[in-house]
Amino acid sequence: MTFQRYVRADKGNFIAQLCRRALYSQAVDYFKHQTCGTSPQLYEQAAAGGLDRVAPLTGMHFPGGALEEQAALLSLLWETPDSLDWRLYWALLEVFQSGDDRHLDDWGMHYARLISAMVVGSDDLKWAEGRVRTISQNMNAERSLRLLRALVAALPTTHTAIFKPVLAIIETSAGPEPFEQFTDSSSRAAATAQPTSAEPESESKAESIGDTSVEESLYQPGLFGKFSFDEQARVELQTALTLKRRGNTTAAVKAAVRVLQTLQDGGWSVWTSNHTGSAAEKIIQDAVPEADALARLYGPLALEERHVRRWLIASHMIDKVASKLNADQQCTLLHHAIEHVGHMVGENATQEFEYLEGATTGVEVALFDFFLWTLDHPSWERRDSAAAMLLWLVSTGETYFVPVIRLAFSMDSHNRADLAAAVLDVLSRRNPVALWERLAPHLDLAMLLVECRHVSRLAILSRIVDRAAEQDSTTAQAAQTTLNTVLDQQATEPSDDPIAPPSHFPQGLRSQWATLAKLGLITASTRNKTEEVLAQLCSPLSTEVTHLLEQRVAENFREPEQIPTGRWANKVRYAFNLGLYQSMSREQLHVIEELLRCHNPNRCAAPPNGHQFLSDLIASLKMRSLKGFRPFSQGLVFLDVQCVIELNGEIVTVELLAHLRSPDPRQSPFVSLEGFKANQDAPQAPDGQMAICVRARPTAAYFASRTPSVPTRKFLQLIGVSESATVRYHWRDGSTVAANGGSRRCEAAMLAIHEGALTLPPGWNIGWELRLNGKVWAVIKS
Repeated sequence: MTFQRYVRADKGNFIAQLCRRALYSQAVDYFKHQTCGTSPQLYEQAAAGGLDRVAPLTGMHFPGGALEEQAALLSLLWETPDSLDWRLYWALLEVFQSGDDRHLDDWGMHYARLISAMVVGSDDLKWAEGRVRTISQNMNAERSLRLLRALVAALPTTHTAIFKPVLAIIETSAGPEPFEQFTDSSSRAAATAQPTSAEPESESKAESIGDTSVEESLYQPGLFGKFSFDEQARVELQTALTLKRRGNTTAAVKAAVRVLQTLQDGGWSVWTSNHTGSAAEKIIQDAVPEADALARLYGPLALEERHVRRWLIASHMIDKVASKLNADQQCTLLHHAIEHVGHMVGENATQEFEYLEGATTGVEVALFDFFLWTLDHPSWERRDSAAAMLLWLVSTGETYFVPVIRLAFSMDSHNRADLAAAVLDVLSRRNPVALWERLAPHLDLAMLLVECRHVSRLAILSRIVDRAAEQDSTTAQAAQTTLNTVLDQQATEPSDDPIAPPSHFPQGLRSQWATLAKLGLITASTRNKTEEVLAQLCSPLSTEVTHLLEQRVAENFREPEQIPTGRWANKVRYAFNLGLYQSMSREQLHVIEELLRCHNPNRCAAPPNGHQFLSDLIASLKMRSLKGFRPFSQGLVFLDVQCVIELNGEIVTVELLAHLRSPDPRQSPFVSLEGFKANQDAPQAPDGQMAICVRARPTAAYFASRTPSVPTRKFLQLIGVSESATVRYHWRDGSTVAANGGSRRCEAAMLAIHEGALTLPPGWNIGWELRLNGKVWAVIKS
């Protein structure tokens, strides 16, 4: 571990210390600052240092990413009181769960901490059992097994029985662990290689040669020393312990020092807290009361050390000597240590940490603010997970509902406000009147219409009101009348002037600009207003510098630069929404919102165990053979399947698409085509050319980047069934993912029909195409 990585890891301990002092706001602000702070903070990080710099913002430092997020979050959460809302705690765990596998055990224990406080038989515990099952299915078997074992082991006996079946399912699917397989094969190999009893001398020589070769292969001075020296040190340690028991302290100390010297001569490090000589150090520590005398005993060891880094030696010496000093001497030692560290890491910059001296808030307020910040995290995996958790938090109670309302229809420039509005839009689609009745008491509609100039957020509010009004909500109908006075004004005359987007416009938004320009909704004032708002967002930095910083942040977090839901795209989308605000009809308002929408508005059921649907297909792809594979499972026939999996270490898009064939041999197969995007509303009973379904084009969108296809009216009429005979499923399946970095991109969307309902007229039949990354890989006949 380099010193820089050591510092990154130790920042989690600092965050924990702040929480122990109930400085939760400061801990959260420090976490934000180190991960991805404000634009000025990012600029300071990118411009720090002068080594290897080829440009002002291109050098030895990426902005952000200066913290081990998972370790820091665990340190923070361990210091929270039990009174913290378990839902907020759980949401943060899910947002940061993906990453380093070494934290899976800790995640299991944290989930167990929350589950242990739930009452047996309660709705909360039933939800937790189902959610843990979903989490385990979204991971590969090895990771899921590790997390579940830690979770079950940490649960009280009253809760263990509920989660053991989930663990049993994963243990069955995982099979024997790699280490067990290695042990079995090694045991068999060792059994066949056993020498006969007639050759004791050759056996002894072989053992000696084997031991020597093993010692030489493992020997790495400072890390792994020679075992012979370790054995000698253990003998000398017994001598030192005997002298101590007899009361011969001086001789015991000398013998203890010899133990350390022997270990050092053998290439072992004596500068850690856990080694063979630790007992010898205890003898020295107990027998030597003065710091100077203790330092003189360790002096020769420090001077002779050739393999361990100096800062580790200094740290170990400070640990041993500090307890022998009085308060003034400890302050002097601390001053010298800080001065020395300052020479290594540079001058201390207190100005950028002034927020640590500010006022603090309660733990729940601080952590909810932290959670909202994750909606603007540089990683798509974190942002998308946070969006899903926000939807869950708002749908389960009133605790976070009011803050989300205020955020959703505000002029907040962050992505969190757009996602707050998206959550309300999704909940309105599920139950229009119920959502409106929850929303209306907290909404000052007259003030909102004066202050809010964000086109997409106004359009979402308009749709929420319209849906509830259509279902005879009197309060919604009154609100609709108020909205009509603002939104049903005379539409602006379309502009015919060709206006190009600004140069900093992201590629993912240029097609929307072109579409709106064709509709005449973009004028010269639109472009000017967009650039003006964007400059205000980037202040005190220039637009160009902020754009470059965001590119560096995206590169640091391995995020595609042109992703339409990236941080820079979110800034530009906000400015574009404000630039488009003008007198317009409600239809024009909704067109703009649909084009600039960054979430998936469709609601599709998740199957009880989606992995079973795809297991045979994935197995066939791994074997590169479709022999024995049939496009149906669990009583369902696949009509259209789209999924993303990891295959041979690479991310692959897999499509299984059914084609309809007529009795006429001259007629080409009826191919299902794309008819809408994942961030658009799925059409209801689409009617057009003959085809099995209308497919959705995948696009990066919150809640789901893929939408199941929709069966066409003509196909349903052909087989004589209603749409209820089909199922549309969407789920996430990370069972194939072995690489680190998360699995939310591994989604599956499926349109299927019950096997008994698929009765084609005579002469008609269905065939399937299997595509990998858009290319036909195989054709399957019915």
